[in-house]
Amino acid sequence: MNKHTVFIAGKRFVLVSDEKEAYVQSLASEVNNAIAKISEEIPALESKSCAVLCALNYADERNKEYQRNRSLSGNAKTVIDQADKQGKQLREMKEKLSRAEETVKALNNHNVELERSHKQLSNENELLRKKIEELNSHIEELKAAAAQKDVQATPVKVAEEEEPKQQISLFDNE
Repeated sequence: MNKHTVFIAGKRFVLVSDEKEAYVQSLASEVNNAIAKISEEIPALESKSCAVLCALNYADERNKEYQRNRSLSGNAKTVIDQADKQGKQLREMKEKLSRAEETVKALNNHNVELERSHKQLSNENELLRKKIEELNSHIEELKAAAAQKDVQATPVKVAEEEEPKQQISLFDNE
């Protein structure tokens, strides 16, 4: 504990405090300024009455600050509760995002498998198409060979003369 000597409204006070000298002196200066202000506003008041009014002003300010602090504390609790709620929502959204990312990863893997399968089927389809072309070509060769044999085996017919057909005219009156 430290002893501090201060002068307030011209009177000497010895204060015992754990605070530093500069802080205690600044408080005394603030009180002296407040008393001087009241004394200027109401010159007829004696110093004791100025000190009492100063004390009342400080008590009023302290009470108003106390109320403001309570209000701010209530607001802070509301903000903290909202932050907690939003934190919970954020965690839930992160979990959903994680599950969605896993789903996307699984779908991408499935897509890769489908692409491989599609490529394999395309290759098989191309091989089958080539095989069909070969078979069609072979069929055409066989048809041509069969047609060649039919031409050689078919006896040639000599065209017989047809009997002249009788013509009828619409203009003949007979």
